[in-house]
Amino acid sequence: MSKVILITGASSGLGQALAEQLSEMGYQVYGTSRKHQDDGLSFKMVAMDVRDEASVHRAIAFIIDKEGRLDAVINNAGIGIAGPLEQLRMDNIEQVLDTNVKGTVRVIQA
Repeated sequence: MSKVILITGASSGLGQALAEQLSEMGYQVYGTSRKHQDDGLSFKMVAMDVRDEASVHRAIAFIIDKEGRLDAVINNAGIGIAGPLEQLRMDNIEQVLDTNVKGTVRVIQA
């Protein structure tokens, strides 16, 4: 029985590459993105917005319902903003914290 792995932020970049690699190695991989998409991927995608606690719980409940367990989580979802700190808008900083910090905690606690 293969391990069941959840990777947040798997719609592109490092998250997608890691999900593809682990899937090819025989793991049962579920990736997440804010919008559900399965276009030709070797792993399953589920919709999850790490900023929304209900969305996180729905996605994890779906995986556990399908697989009976979740063996590992890779918290990869994140956003970034660039520029001098004194010029950044507070709402942008709050989005980064809500996604990168609180989002990670939401997934771990679910």
